[in-house]
Amino acid sequence: MKRWLRLAGLVLALAAAPALAKTVPVANSPAKQLAERLKQAKNADPATQFELGLDYRNGAGVPRDAGQAYKWIRLAAQGNLAEAQYTVGLMDAAGDGTPRKLTDAADWFRKASKQGHLRATILLADMSRDGTGTAVDMIQAARLYRIAAERNDMHSIIALADAYLKGEGVPKSAADAANWLRRGAWLGNADARYRLALVLLDGDPAVRTGHKPSRNGIEAAFWLQLAADQGYAPAQYSLGMAYYGGIALPLDRYKALDWINRAADQTYGPALRQLAFFYRIGRFTAKDPQRALMYLELAEQFGDKGARLDRDELSRDVPATQQQVAKKRAQEWLSGRGL
Repeated sequence: MKRWLRLAGLVLALAAAPALAKTVPVANSPAKQLAERLKQAKNADPATQFELGLDYRNGAGVPRDAGQAYKWIRLAAQGNLAEAQYTVGLMDAAGDGTPRKLTDAADWFRKASKQGHLRATILLADMSRDGTGTAVDMIQAARLYRIAAERNDMHSIIALADAYLKGEGVPKSAADAANWLRRGAWLGNADARYRLALVLLDGDPAVRTGHKPSRNGIEAAFWLQLAADQGYAPAQYSLGMAYYGGIALPLDRYKALDWINRAADQTYGPALRQLAFFYRIGRFTAKDPQRALMYLELAEQFGDKGARLDRDELSRDVPATQQQVAKKRAQEWLSGRGL
């Protein structure tokens, strides 16, 4: 009896299946889905407008179309959606789907910034500082950088510190610059650590002469060492030069040469030029004009502005055959580093 009941139940279930299937709604086709999205977008839903604009921009489910992307993202921006205001500002600045309009870009960034959009705030600060799409306004730039710096944006921390060092938009103050850079340094940024060390030393060991003591020397050496340990080439070079000049650190020819070589290995032009100087005069190394020429060739390739003049001057004392060897060794140096 029980077996019969189970069979009967199965038969009834199978018989009902087609009828049940008819009641399941058929999924909307892509065309219907897009039509529904367009309908919603036209009804001024900023979030939907923005999503649709991004899809046109990326070719996601619709043909890639920069003009349509700009149209919908701009509508979303007019609906006061901060991310859309930022994005349409980027498109105006780049001429993406629209003629390039820097003034409009600045206006959109300003609107997004007022709503707390961090990236829009940073870009508007840059534009105000540089006079791009808006009048130069150093006071506004500093104010905006401060807003972003307080949210730990590293670009803004460094830009605000630079403003304090130059007295642009804020009173000139090395102490305030150091305080902002110290914030960036504690956040672990190598460039902030390097810059803080230079502020504390009142100059770069790479260009200073003599053994002028600094009451901030211990802290400066601490940050410079940390930045160098992070592999930051400018800090490695300055640390090497601090050991070379006995600035905030004891004189140490071996550490000087080691750190300068580390920076040079990263193709840092000033370090390459410094090594050329050592080999040219025989400081810390055997005198080797040919190797000095090699380093000057490399320094010029990597943007050191004084390397060409040094190279031309040294070339007058080096035979042409040795100059060719120096150029070959420079290429071998590059090849050995996969460059």
